[in-house]
Amino acid sequence: MTLEERCQAIELILSDVDGVLTDGGVIVDNEGIESKRFHIRDGMAVKLWQKAGYRFGVVTLRSSQS
Repeated sequence: MTLEERCQAIELILSDVDGVLTDGGVIVDNEGIESKRFHIRDGMAVKLWQKAGYRFGVVTLRSSQS
């Protein structure tokens, strides 16, 4: 079975955020507001996956407004 054939059964991707969709860093401004930096290619991949009719979800243990 080829990789393409094996991947056809995938309907949902669940991903962690910190260190997977981000570089693991956290940016804190002068007021203590926390933000994360995401790579534009990861965001584009998620949108293309969804546009193709598949589902994407985020699973994380860390609680953060960002």
